[in-house]
Amino acid sequence: MTGQEQAILGILLMTDGYISYETLAEKLNVSTRTVMRLIRSMETFLKDFSIMMEVKRRSGIRLDGAKKDLEALRQNMVPSGN
Repeated sequence: MTGQEQAILGILLMTDGYISYETLAEKLNVSTRTVMRLIRSMETFLKDFSIMMEVKRRSGIRLDGAKKDLEALRQNMVPSGN
């Protein structure tokens, strides 16, 4: 997973509710088209955690999954201290 993909996941994990593609693009200093491409590329990775990205028109995007699955994803995102 690229650094930009990790950044998007980090933002989505910390966000309650939906966040717009535009807001993600501003935070990462990339285009909304790049955000959309990155999100599509992360879908397979998220399926391994039983998490989906829910897109709602005029609201944005959010992670959708059970609390235990979202916590497993958070733990996977924490770098190991090796």
